[in-house]
Amino acid sequence: MNLAIIPDNITWEQAVILTDMGTTAFECVDLLDLYYGDTVLILGVGPVGLAAVRAAYLKGAGRIFVVGSRKVCFDVAKEYGATDFINYKEGNIVDQILKINGKPVDAVAICGGQRADIIVDALRVVKVGGKVTNCSVFYYDEELVLPMSAISYGFNDKQFRTVTCNAGRAILEKLLALVEYGRFQPEKMITQTFHGMDKIEEGLQLISTDPNTIKPVVFFD
Repeated sequence: MNLAIIPDNITWEQAVILTDMGTTAFECVDLLDLYYGDTVLILGVGPVGLAAVRAAYLKGAGRIFVVGSRKVCFDVAKEYGATDFINYKEGNIVDQILKINGKPVDAVAICGGQRADIIVDALRVVKVGGKVTNCSVFYYDEELVLPMSAISYGFNDKQFRTVTCNAGRAILEKLLALVEYGRFQPEKMITQTFHGMDKIEEGLQLISTDPNTIKPVVFFD
């Protein structure tokens, strides 16, 4: 049920990005129920966050904020449609976004970060009645303290939803169509290509240690 035919004009590199980063990110953005012109914040701009930027753009978002720190990711985010770039190393991200935007954003997709309290930041920066979706995984935090001020003490109609990687042939075919007709260029995330199973460890090490790596691809040939 998860097999989809790859069109002749789509490369293996393009297709493989769709099976995880693409399906996860597009589902995360789809559940935000965006309306054209909405202001969207993407928290975390690694491979999943980058795919979410493109998904938000294709959904009609007007202003798209991204939060990260690496220039290589910001550069691709700009190509995908991001309009504003927030470096979390330069200060509180909520304060930075509210200052630039002048008000809360319409929707937030959490696509990265290792600390669970980024959920609190998302709830603080989204508007009353706004939606927050999360497709990040927080392995290092067993508990999260939610300040009531982040949800206006319980009466601001903000929605928070977690997301899984929603795959399947039908979804993959739709993502493949976006690539086939030039709406999404997943290959922009690929920074290295390796050949041989013995290169897997090297590729994984680059993800952890090289700030200029977004996503390596390993061919088993």
